[in-house]
Amino acid sequence: MTGFLSPNPASFPVAAIAPLRRLAVRNGLLLDAERWQVAHDYHRQRQNLHYQALHLPGIVCGLEVAVGPPPAEVSARYRDQRWLQVSPGVAIDAHGNLVVVDQPVSVHLASLAEAQPHWVYLVVRHVDPEGLQRSQPTEIIAETFRLDEKKQPPDPLDIEICRILLPPSDGPLLPAADVFAPEVGEIDLRYRQPAQLRPQALVKVAYAQTALASEDQRIRHSLQTLLDATQALYPALQGEADLQAVNLNVAEAASSETASPEPVDCDLFYLTHRQCLGLSPPAIATLQQHLHQGGVLLVELPSRDGNFEEMHAIGRELDTAVADLEGSQRFADLRSQLATEQVAVTASLDSRLAAAQQTLRQHLTQPDWTAPPLAAPPADHPLRRSPFAFSQWPVIRQAPLRLYSGGGIVLALGDLSLAWAASPELALPRDRVRAAHELGINLLHFAWQRHHWTQIQQSAPIAAA
Repeated sequence: MTGFLSPNPASFPVAAIAPLRRLAVRNGLLLDAERWQVAHDYHRQRQNLHYQALHLPGIVCGLEVAVGPPPAEVSARYRDQRWLQVSPGVAIDAHGNLVVVDQPVSVHLASLAEAQPHWVYLVVRHVDPEGLQRSQPTEIIAETFRLDEKKQPPDPLDIEICRILLPPSDGPLLPAADVFAPEVGEIDLRYRQPAQLRPQALVKVAYAQTALASEDQRIRHSLQTLLDATQALYPALQGEADLQAVNLNVAEAASSETASPEPVDCDLFYLTHRQCLGLSPPAIATLQQHLHQGGVLLVELPSRDGNFEEMHAIGRELDTAVADLEGSQRFADLRSQLATEQVAVTASLDSRLAAAQQTLRQHLTQPDWTAPPLAAPPADHPLRRSPFAFSQWPVIRQAPLRLYSGGGIVLALGDLSLAWAASPELALPRDRVRAAHELGINLLHFAWQRHHWTQIQQSAPIAAA
């Protein structure tokens, strides 16, 4: 288990949209219990809807858990080292209810040892006092809570405050020596979820599988690191926890003309330029369908695949040499020759970039469909301004990235995905990793908007009630 997981907004949907009902007050209105309840429920439902619509469930404050002594009033039978102390605190559950623990609570862990280590979860949940049985009527009722010890993972209405991996033998509960890697029998706080604002967009990302497990792992790690950074840098956008790996290759035994690859169901689909060159007609049709439905293809051409790194290195050396000879009459002829080579290298680089774009368009084209032209995004393009502004693209390997877009296709020339993962291979300073993350968030935001807005336009009209 890894811990530190972000809650999935899809697991906590907002309540069904329905009108709020409140009492129409007028002079002479007879206020009985039923009408009073209608007036009271209106404010409760309005508050719950506010919390549920704008927040994800979790701990607001307090509810800390520590190993504690047994209470003085318990019998000797239960005076062991399996007591936990829960501090006062507040939480919000998935229905928008406030869970208020106003006093410290001592909890005795009742689970017994089993043959194998097993997880025990300590959760708190809201209790509606209207559903409680009372021995006698009362004028004032207090909303309350319930602390539960469970062997199954928490359900959506539970607020987890800690978990413990119990050992096969009964023993004392211990505070974690390393809170980031608790051992068996120690309190594990890594899965406590803080209450947080509900993101306004949930973006889904997928990638094309390669023939190498190590390359798939690298790509997955890069995309996951970008999604993790998104949660911190732009909380209004959140990535779905599950990264889908799509196999665009047809089965070896099947005909490449008839076998269909897996469908692409996401906002942003990542693949490399090299993968595009080997696509079968069914795979191309699958990607075209993804574009037609509003999805975005992010095609990356790494520096090593296009020999761009070598060309940039030569260009930098020529730039330095020309600058060093500036104003020298003695080496004027040499400087002129170097400047000519500099122009030739720049022209060669531009030619390679144009060829990469043209090759990509050709390999995404079928007789009944033409790939859109690719061009550098203008100043007002969402990739340049939303949510982060870019006048120049991030510099990686001493050369700026190059981006071209058109019709939902984004071609990235450079090592953007390596920068997302802060790869030691690049040894980038922190500001460049941050810039790469911000550009990645712009890509995610652009993909979600394009897909979402296209789906709205393609949806069937909603019939009037």
